[in-house]
Amino acid sequence: KQWYQRRVRGIKCETFENEIAELTEKCVELQEQASNSKRLKDEVDELNYRLTNTAKLEQQVEMYKKKLEEIPELKQQVKSLEGQIDSYVMEKVSLEDENKK
Repeated sequence: KQWYQRRVRGIKCETFENEIAELTEKCVELQEQASNSKRLKDEVDELNYRLTNTAKLEQQVEMYKKKLEEIPELKQQVKSLEGQIDSYVMEKVSLEDENKK
């Protein structure tokens, strides 16, 4: 009877030891998965930040492109205004000359 009880205890011990080994292995796997999951989450967060930043930069680029497109028109306006200034200066000189006479 004692032999049987020792044998049963031995089998139970082996079963528990096997379960402990399996659970320990599963725990290690889960820790690795958790670590990997955190790394992937950090990577996703970084990519989301870059995506947001990229979108802002693209908006700025579009704004600068529009401003660059306006430059020829502004140059034309400056030339026109310079012409008007020249015309006003000549008219002023002419009026001053007439006034002296």
